[in-house]
Amino acid sequence: MARAAAPLAESTRETLTSLPFTKLEAAVRLRCRTKHRVFLDGGRFTGVAARHLALRLMRLRDEVHMLPGHPVHPNALTRDLRRPDVLVLIDHRPYEERMARIAQEAKTAGARIVLFTGPWFSPVMAVADVVLAVAVRFPMPGTGLAPTSALIKTLLVWQFWPIQARFEVSQGEQGALHQGPL
Repeated sequence: MARAAAPLAESTRETLTSLPFTKLEAAVRLRCRTKHRVFLDGGRFTGVAARHLALRLMRLRDEVHMLPGHPVHPNALTRDLRRPDVLVLIDHRPYEERMARIAQEAKTAGARIVLFTGPWFSPVMAVADVVLAVAVRFPMPGTGLAPTSALIKTLLVWQFWPIQARFEVSQGEQGALHQGPL
């Protein structure tokens, strides 16, 4: 068991110790500002992490939305996005063409894009404003979820550190602060 878990633990450690502070701060800043609506999506495997992040953010702030998984109309995913909205995408291998399309449509609409990806870099990177690349030491689909989950938890906790005190606090955030730990 320890031998199988070692690459996941190493990927998580490397991710949390090597990402530049400026990228982490930019991601937290975008998702904390209450004037920004936050939309999230992920692929077939990474959608679980996107839903997890959305549920956590919903406890902390208002205006958090998951993009619909199977829209009736092709533009239904991004037609509500506008400036200064934030689109958070979690896209690891195998990359899905729809993620790049969603990102491009969101960028055209004026939204800011935060991308969680692996070391092979999602095609979404071409239009992303903030790229958070996690380390993956075992090249099998889904293994990037461990360091991505750890990074998500770190960003959620980081919001409450003193350096983040300058961010606006919505009624949703105030209520969540009294509901207990994440």
